[in-house]
Amino acid sequence: MLSLRPITNFLSEQTGVNSVSLLPINFNLFGATLLLALVSLALMHQAERKISERLTAATDLVAKLEAERKELIQSDERLRRHTSQFLHDRVQSDLMVVGMKLKSISGKSSPEVDEVLDRAITHLENTRATDLKNLIQVLTPNLDAGSLYSALEVLTEQYRPNMEVSVKIDDATEELDAEVLLGIFRIIEQSILNSLMHGPANRVQITVSTDSVGVSDIFISDDGPGISVKEISAGVGTAIIDSWVGILNGSKEIDSAPGHGYQLHITFIAR
Repeated sequence: MLSLRPITNFLSEQTGVNSVSLLPINFNLFGATLLLALVSLALMHQAERKISERLTAATDLVAKLEAERKELIQSDERLRRHTSQFLHDRVQSDLMVVGMKLKSISGKSSPEVDEVLDRAITHLENTRATDLKNLIQVLTPNLDAGSLYSALEVLTEQYRPNMEVSVKIDDATEELDAEVLLGIFRIIEQSILNSLMHGPANRVQITVSTDSVGVSDIFISDDGPGISVKEISAGVGTAIIDSWVGILNGSKEIDSAPGHGYQLHITFIAR
């Protein structure tokens, strides 16, 4: 039979309570309480393990999403570079050769034919020297050598026959790293395209600023018909915007409603 005296003596010494008063301890109750505590600890440990596993899975999903975003941007930029190189090396040279051949036969036929040839030569030269050059600059803007504002001027010029586009860039933003400027350029590029395709909007206003602590804000608004935010679909353009926002470690807010246009606000710390 289990002797309680060693336990009661120990408890008496520690608590100062007479050992006789400690004898009625119900060891069945004590055992049940101990068992309940052990079960509770086991359940807590199991819950903690499941939470840890879920956090690990969530971390893996975030890492995978970031990798996929970077791959999307890298693939998009590679395609743009290849297209730009093709336009520069092949199309421009082909247009030049065609123009030279037309010039070689100009003046050797009737005045009517020469007039048509001259118009064709002028059109080819304008296409090669202006339209094609601007397209190449939009595909691969050289933001190391030029400003973001000048690159956006080239971009927005092609939209001006259809809608009015105003751009404001502060000096602090122009001093940012070229890769950051490229991200801003791509976000604005896709946003303007969305305003034209999904609006259509008549006016787009763009403002980019960077404060003294390095927080950059991109504000893009249009006067399109607007749409409920819940109804906005995620197309390729939106995926590119979201990918750049992720790369810049920024945040995105959309405000749109039927009859109230579309507003996009992106903020990130650039320094």
